[in-house]
Amino acid sequence: MKINFKSRQITVSPAVFQHFERKLKRVERILGSDIDANITLSRGKGQDKVEITIIGDGGLEIRAEDSHGDLYSALDLVLERLERQIEKYKTRQDAKRHKRGSIRRTPELLPDMLPPEDSYMESDEDEPRLVRTKSFKLQAMDAEEACLQMELLGHSFFIFLSADTGLVNVVYRRRDGNYGLIEPE
Repeated sequence: MKINFKSRQITVSPAVFQHFERKLKRVERILGSDIDANITLSRGKGQDKVEITIIGDGGLEIRAEDSHGDLYSALDLVLERLERQIEKYKTRQDAKRHKRGSIRRTPELLPDMLPPEDSYMESDEDEPRLVRTKSFKLQAMDAEEACLQMELLGHSFFIFLSADTGLVNVVYRRRDGNYGLIEPE
């Protein structure tokens, strides 16, 4: 396992580094040794924030973050979240091997996915602006894998390259807790 540390407004002592390394051994035992762990530590408003992103083979990316007054407690909270997400990932992978179902839905579910057009703008003087640009590598996968990746990252949508069609697709979480799939025609 390769561990990358970034810290903002916190000095990382060798003892903290060793503690993180020892705790991440549990994750390494579950997922294998061919993974990268990116750890970001920051301090703000009397809270220590720990964010861990695990990157593995086959496009696996699991992310968790938490804050606490104590750095060690924040790490323990984040590791609990990571272990739950890894367990969910492993369970879904096992179920996927046994059953080849799909989450694809009929097109009749798609019209209610967007909010009304007038809800985008609250007032003319406070126009929205582009504040962040993010780029990433699209990976070929099926919609079920994309939903799993979306869950593991904690996002409400996920963009991916369809393994079936080779086109860019989007999965998103609906208000009713189910998933939606957007496919180009």
